[in-house]
Amino acid sequence: MRGGFVLDEAGRRSAERRRDQPGLGASLARPFGMETLRKTSHVLAPIALTALRIGTGAIMAVHGWLKLTDYSSWVGMVQQLGIPAPELMAALGLAAELGGGIALILGFLTPIASAMILVNMLVAIFVVHWESGLLTESGGFEFPLTLGLVALYFLVRGAGPISVDHALFGIKRRRRIEEPREPAPTRRPAPA
Repeated sequence: MRGGFVLDEAGRRSAERRRDQPGLGASLARPFGMETLRKTSHVLAPIALTALRIGTGAIMAVHGWLKLTDYSSWVGMVQQLGIPAPELMAALGLAAELGGGIALILGFLTPIASAMILVNMLVAIFVVHWESGLLTESGGFEFPLTLGLVALYFLVRGAGPISVDHALFGIKRRRRIEEPREPAPTRRPAPA
């Protein structure tokens, strides 16, 4: 019995032939397992990474755009929070959200954009949302924490293969990794 069906001798031999032959028949004869999941994950990972990067960048860019369209209110809000040099800090926050968001969408200079967003989200967490606790429904920091963690991921891992960074710098990096290196000379202690 296989998969709920009883196989007669001819059916068993047919299944064995398909399993032993490469091509579509062989893949249909194999059960859906971890190897299939691993291959699917390997194919979909760059797409998922790109979607995460673009989605996070879009959220940041929209928030930055809103601050830009009413910049004087944004500076006033930063001033009310008691942040020193409010004009400068408002401009830096705007640059992090709008500029960092656009750069993240493109996957351009991703470590710099991610660092800007991460710092911006840390300020948002500790200056604005900390006293309200974790949950967003009470004004908490879960949303800036999530955006900050995503920024940290891209800071550490880079933009991924579907990005401007990869188009500009990926080939050089790959070539550097693939080129064999000569072994370093070993020093022998001088005879005493």
